[in-house]
Amino acid sequence: MAIDFEELQGSPRLRIGQGESIAQRVFRVAWDDWQAFSESLVGGWRETGGAYTYLSPIAFPGLSQFYVDDLEIDPFDPGNPVGDQVESVARGTNIYPAAGARVTATYRARGTARLRDQPPIQEGTFLTYQAHVGVDQSVAPGRDWVWESDTAKLPGDMNLSLLVPIGTFSLTWHMVARPPWQAIRQLRGQINNTPFLDVAAERVLFLGARVRREFEFLDQLSRWVVTYEFAEHVSSWNQLRRPGVGFARIEDAVSGATPYESGNFEALFQFGS
Repeated sequence: MAIDFEELQGSPRLRIGQGESIAQRVFRVAWDDWQAFSESLVGGWRETGGAYTYLSPIAFPGLSQFYVDDLEIDPFDPGNPVGDQVESVARGTNIYPAAGARVTATYRARGTARLRDQPPIQEGTFLTYQAHVGVDQSVAPGRDWVWESDTAKLPGDMNLSLLVPIGTFSLTWHMVARPPWQAIRQLRGQINNTPFLDVAAERVLFLGARVRREFEFLDQLSRWVVTYEFAEHVSSWNQLRRPGVGFARIEDAVSGATPYESGNFEALFQFGS
């Protein structure tokens, strides 16, 4: 159902900066329509009988990469409230049926570039990527090494601190209907059993996730953001540097188990049940 609205004088406004650009539009709608109108702007997922229906967000006209990421709702005429619905502090609020509501929508750009070899994701969702810098430190006894000039062994009490670059990165899944809670718990601390983001098997370690819901006041919509943290090693996470060999696989002396189990990371990008 179409919702009547009016774009107010002075709208839109745009701010263009080196780090971030922002656009704003200000609307007037009937007081009873502010929630439905807000939902139509931000989009998301509606659940009906256990199935999700996608409501596409509305981009800023002429700026197809800019979408609403913040809403402010306030009375258009705050000096004329109707308070007969206020029963107590916990029940009812003022309403403004005469003048309606002012809806201020703030738009920001969102990433849309497809990542190389990205996991398959639900239509309507998208991924963004952020890389970090890290290192893995190991200590090697001096007796395992020699001086290049004369091949004399290093003193036995000298320990070498060896650093291996580790590529830590975040992969954020946006517009999620329901986070895959079970997959997050099961795969945390595991390594990839197949290539992931064009990285060979066993070289990516899943560290965990940060999850938050967007637009909680719009209770007819389900819209989550899930940020996954990973660490990428130059070799398998089940290998250590071995003198004279390089990186070699290790296992438990009794059970034969490797330090890290492996799993299919594609389960992290499927809606939870």
